[in-house]
Amino acid sequence: MDYPRFYTIIQFPALKLQDLFFIFQDIEEQDGDLSKIIILTSTDEVAKTLTYELNKRHISVSLVTGSRKERKNRRAADGYSEGKFDVLIVSSSRISVETGEVAHFINYDIEDLGPDSLFINKAKLRQRG
Repeated sequence: MDYPRFYTIIQFPALKLQDLFFIFQDIEEQDGDLSKIIILTSTDEVAKTLTYELNKRHISVSLVTGSRKERKNRRAADGYSEGKFDVLIVSSSRISVETGEVAHFINYDIEDLGPDSLFINKAKLRQRG
C-alpha cells in the first residue's frame, strides 16, 4: 500500500462540512469510491456531529471517541478494519486506535496536526508526542 494521503480542512466553521464533501468528491474521482478514510476531529461532539451528517448522506461511518465505552470503540474500529464501514471518525481524545488499511486521513479541525505528527505502524494510528 502507498502511504495514505493526508488532507487538512482550514476554513471557517460554517464551511468545514462543505469542504469535507469537496474532499470526498476528489477521493471518489481519484479512487472510484469512498473507502478507507479516517477523519480526525478535535472533540467528541464534533465527531458525533460529523457522524450524523455523513449518515444522513448514506455514507457508512464508524465512530471512536473518548466518551464511548472501550468495547464500543473496539467494535467500531474492528468494523472499519473489516470493511463494514468506509469512514472511521476518531476524536482527538482517542487518537490512538488500531485500524486496518488506510488510504486517506482527513484532519477536520485539529490545529497543528499534519502527516508528520502521526505515527502509523502495523495498522496502528497514534499521535506523536
